[in-house]
Amino acid sequence: MSFGFLITCCFEAAPPVESAERLRGACADARRSAGRGGNAAAGRSRRLGTSRGLFGSNFYFFRTSGGYFDDPSFSMPLLHTWSLAIEEQYYLLWPLLMLLVFRWAGVARAGAMRVRVVWVLAVMLLLSLTLCIGTTPDYQNFAFYLLPARVWEFALGGIVGLAGTAFHSRLQRWAEGLSVLGLSLIVCSVAGLNYRTPFPGWAAIFPVLGSAVLIVGMSANEHGFVRRMLAVRPLVFIGLLSYSWYLWHWPLLSIYRIYTLGTQNMTANARAC
Repeated sequence: MSFGFLITCCFEAAPPVESAERLRGACADARRSAGRGGNAAAGRSRRLGTSRGLFGSNFYFFRTSGGYFDDPSFSMPLLHTWSLAIEEQYYLLWPLLMLLVFRWAGVARAGAMRVRVVWVLAVMLLLSLTLCIGTTPDYQNFAFYLLPARVWEFALGGIVGLAGTAFHSRLQRWAEGLSVLGLSLIVCSVAGLNYRTPFPGWAAIFPVLGSAVLIVGMSANEHGFVRRMLAVRPLVFIGLLSYSWYLWHWPLLSIYRIYTLGTQNMTANARAC
């Protein structure tokens, strides 16, 4: 599970498509920011810190940024917190939604309640995925940074958690194939996605679906080859550290670049990205 979480975090942080013009604009912003002694970057960090405290950094980047190469990315130490803000917003809204479901369902058996929750998640998935695909071409910031276009990913995870266990006995014959399929979708996504790929949109389906299928397959067969392969000590060790790395990697890299690299090197790094 830790390895699957690491994979999910990597794909959640995948940058949206950026044009060559935007990259050149980011380099120009880097020169101007360095020339002002970093005052603008400090101001942005203060505003972002306030947004982050209110679980709203994704709204901040929705308004001010076009992606990981905008403004430019190496002067934004808290850029990666947009995904954490989306998670927190979902966790705050989900209990309220469940209260409505319970009121609608009334007194029901646990199994019947689970079915109704799965139906609610399925509707959320379809609506959110449709919104995500529809807004990515022309409103990519909305699709990338805001919860309505991202909630389908959480909904799929909820469906796997609630409904997946009910089919373990039926899926045992196919468990290893599902594990291989899920891992293959993830690997193909790593190899096939690049900065030219409109993201999230259709492209986000492959890593998210791959993660879900991989979890279902490995859960249905605890002794399968794929599960044993991903359970080796080095990968488990990486999985245990992955969340801490996710929280700290970008601030440390950003601060290092801001305070140790010159304008010319920073601009070259932006172009290299």
